[in-house]
Amino acid sequence: MQKVDWADSNAKKKANSSKNKGKAKKTSGSGHKQSNSKGAVKTVTTKPGDTYYKFSQKYNVSVAQLRKWNKYSDRSIPVGVKVRIK
Repeated sequence: MQKVDWADSNAKKKANSSKNKGKAKKTSGSGHKQSNSKGAVKTVTTKPGDTYYKFSQKYNVSVAQLRKWNKYSDRSIPVGVKVRIK
């Protein structure tokens, strides 16, 4: 079991808004954060109720491939961790 620390989201938004004026952030429609790296690997931060099946449908990747890329079993994907989706 992993410990997940929660941060004050308002503090981060204020800090980022002053530093990154004019820069667009990449996010998917459901609020999952994607990495900004220029490489082919993309990750999302999990939320309650996320499953490999939902990710497979949304990002057009097989459940089997998601299992290979990530170390979590189907029934125990923790909330707040980054999961590779591409």
